[in-house]
Amino acid sequence: MHGQRLVLCLAVALAAAPPALAAQQEVIAELVSRDSATRLELTREQVVFAFTERGVRNIENDVAASQGDRVSNYRDFVFWASVDGGMRGMRMAFALEDVREARYGDGSLTLLLRGRSRRAEPSDRRGSFVFEGVPEEAARRFVDAFYRAKAARR
Repeated sequence: MHGQRLVLCLAVALAAAPPALAAQQEVIAELVSRDSATRLELTREQVVFAFTERGVRNIENDVAASQGDRVSNYRDFVFWASVDGGMRGMRMAFALEDVREARYGDGSLTLLLRGRSRRAEPSDRRGSFVFEGVPEEAARRFVDAFYRAKAARR
């Protein structure tokens, strides 16, 4: 009985999780990776990296496969639910004013952050966020939308 209550509490907690910050703001542009597992969202305030539903399902399937039957007991379910909730809620958000530059090249969209030396070598990834495996045309549209959003803030 105790295990059933724990499972019910976890299910309610996951269902009532707050929506993503980007979901609360108008998404101006979205860029999804070629494998459809991750995405970047651009709002008027920030750029947000997150897993897509497909990405979460892929991770869930990997975890479930490593755990066997994930609902065989409540400890396995708690582990699975923790991974599921963590992946759905994981976000990396960059305030728009902290992103100095966005560029596309070699299949990757790169965000250069404020504080990064302008003389840094391209191979130096400090002060940057690199989103790899993105389609060129979609990435270029995202970069254009990024600069329009930056200009609108001035």
